[in-house]
Amino acid sequence: MITKQVKHDIRDFIVDEIDDWRHNALESMHDDDCPEDDRGVFTVTFATDDGSQWNYQTGDNSFTGGAYGLKHWAVVYVSTDSTVQDVFTDVINEWMDLMEEWA
Repeated sequence: MITKQVKHDIRDFIVDEIDDWRHNALESMHDDDCPEDDRGVFTVTFATDDGSQWNYQTGDNSFTGGAYGLKHWAVVYVSTDSTVQDVFTDVINEWMDLMEEWA
């Protein structure tokens, strides 16, 4: 079960960061070093244990990113037209699916 506080914190975090993420997605469209499949999106990974704590990471932080120590990962692709609700819904739905599978 994802706590109300975690949902609130996630939504606030997305509100604070989404403009930067959309900007990064836009910049990736013109980045020749960016793989073609990754152009136009910015990847953010949100992770939780059991819905009571969370963390995130961007890019390929692998073993050093904030999400690494948590069990359930929601990998979200933010495009230039993504909304706060789009990203929030993707995170929560993916976590719910994963937590149900592990129950």
